Amino acid sequence: MASVPETPYRYAMGFAGSLMLEWTILLLWADRRPIERRGVLIITIVVILGLMGSSAFSLSAGFMPARSVVPVLIVQVALILTFASSYIASRRAHE
Repeated sequence: MASVPETPYRYAMGFAGSLMLEWTILLLWADRRPIERRGVLIITIVVILGLMGSSAFSLSAGFMPARSVVPVLIVQVALILTFASSYIASRRAHE
């Protein structure tokens, strides 16, 4: 028998799911004209930094073990480096 999550958890997951769907649509929109819409890369870096902050808080609060948090943080750092270098390259290409 499957357990049913409590209302606050379901609310939070619905809220997060809606934001993830919208962010996916925004990224697909930006992909259609990547040079013109390169500013989305900077906004995405801010979002990733927020996610990193949440992960760091979870780790410091003892909610999640380091073995779960550290690999995600490594991927997030790689994404930030990728997005930042893409933004810089797009500025040079547009000049």
